[in-house]
Amino acid sequence: MAPLFRGDAFIDPGGKRKRGKEKEISTVEEQIGDQVDGELAVVEEETAFLVARAADPEDWLVRFEKSPGFAAREWAENMVRVYNRRLSQPNAGPPTPPGVQPASYEPNPED
Repeated sequence: MAPLFRGDAFIDPGGKRKRGKEKEISTVEEQIGDQVDGELAVVEEETAFLVARAADPEDWLVRFEKSPGFAAREWAENMVRVYNRRLSQPNAGPPTPPGVQPASYEPNPED
């Protein structure tokens, strides 16, 4: 089962995005840009685990439906853990600069 992203969540037959049946909404990128501001948090509902901005838990970004055989809690918690860890680390650039081959790199390992 794939996660349900906010921008895909409510699309009426005419193709317009809606929140419920009354209010048209835009995609996350249109609302706040590509980067989410601040940390994320997991919010548990009766039927799903939501990944939301910690500052505004009502504004969820991804919804993982609870269903047998699908680890919804783990997917949501992992997404939050990875995002928040990356957010807390300074941007030092790529681990290996462009054009430099890591010492452990073996494109054609000998058998």
